[in-house]
Amino acid sequence: MDIIEQLEQLKRNNLYEKKGYFNYKHPITKNWFYMGGDKEIAINEFIDYFMTDILPTKNLASKTIQDYLQKTVHIKEQLGHKSIEKIDTKDISEFLNKYPPTQSNYYRAVLSIIFKHVVAEGFTDKNPAASTIKKTMTKQRERLTDDRTLFKWARREMDRDYGN
Repeated sequence: MDIIEQLEQLKRNNLYEKKGYFNYKHPITKNWFYMGGDKEIAINEFIDYFMTDILPTKNLASKTIQDYLQKTVHIKEQLGHKSIEKIDTKDISEFLNKYPPTQSNYYRAVLSIIFKHVVAEGFTDKNPAASTIKKTMTKQRERLTDDRTLFKWARREMDRDYGN
């Protein structure tokens, strides 16, 4: 592929080179983002873009946005140094295995949403988070510990069954 074809490919991905540095132009908002001297974009740069440009356009509750912020901090710490194209399912799986099932599933959901946008923006053609397996959560059964609790439970069951 000659240099003209490479530049045309970058423009199709909304990546533009100027004096050896790459900038990304958002196709809708037309905002420009500096991406550095290397074509490979680190995931932390895309997460910043996701949090500032994509997430505010979603109709999400403020608590959900706070949760996203907390999760993306950890994602950036663990995976932020890697380029988007080099993150694979194994990297995501190793990251998710560090957390208990509930947290792991939430991180998986956040990563999957981020990578859906990565694919949509043309930075890669795969979503490695979608290939991971959701962890199953087992709910601890509630135990009856003393006679008063057992009596309350039996009373509640009798009232329910006999309508008293």
